[in-house]
Amino acid sequence: MMTDRPFLVAGGGIAGLAAALGLSRVEKSVRLFEQAPAFEEVGAGLQMSPNGVRALQWLGAWEAVEPACVIPSEIHVRDGRSGGMLQRLRLGKPFEEKHGAPYRVCHRADLLGGLARTAEASGRIVLHTGTKAESMASSENGATLTLAGGQTEHGAGVIA
Repeated sequence: MMTDRPFLVAGGGIAGLAAALGLSRVEKSVRLFEQAPAFEEVGAGLQMSPNGVRALQWLGAWEAVEPACVIPSEIHVRDGRSGGMLQRLRLGKPFEEKHGAPYRVCHRADLLGGLARTAEASGRIVLHTGTKAESMASSENGATLTLAGGQTEHGAGVIA
């Protein structure tokens, strides 16, 4: 496999952007192709455990995501049928010290936006919006991503 070629990522959702940032973090160049005209996410809120926060810290995206987060004081685990409280987990400084990172809640769009801004600022990731990936192929010489319209991109590997 040729290492001077960029890695190609098909899809600019949370997973695609995180994969691109991970490759960038280990000094690989990346070209990411997203079919939507902009990086937008629909949906609701996400709960981010300390492991998720540590992953965002390692990817270099936590500073871009953290300002949009809510800091809950507790987590309540309830019985799905009765609604009765099964467990209460207090969050805060002791929790953060025990687990090495905080527990946070944010909207999916804020997480995606933070990942996209971090990718744009990385210097190793080129983002292409409005570009749909149609198919991919790999060989001992690398990988090829075929885009809508027939254009092909060649790289060290493809993540789809």
